[in-house]
Amino acid sequence: MVESLNTQLMAMPGGSEWLFFIFVIFVILLFRYFIKKGKEDLANKEVKGDKTTKDVSISSIPDFCPHCKNPNSKKIRICEWCDTQII
Repeated sequence: MVESLNTQLMAMPGGSEWLFFIFVIFVILLFRYFIKKGKEDLANKEVKGDKTTKDVSISSIPDFCPHCKNPNSKKIRICEWCDTQII
């Protein structure tokens, strides 16, 4: 059956181009699937992480120091104004 489909496609004008086009689409879809799966695996590893260390994302660091109320423009955990730990 595959051979008959192949010969029909090859008999059509531009039949080999269609097979090549289908192959390219298939490769692109596989590539996207593995990229997406790799990102999900990486995200799962970051979530699990090491229980002894405390992961702090940049979004959880406040914009202002809670002690002296000065701006935290560098997004660091120690206030550059009063030298206290922000988190």
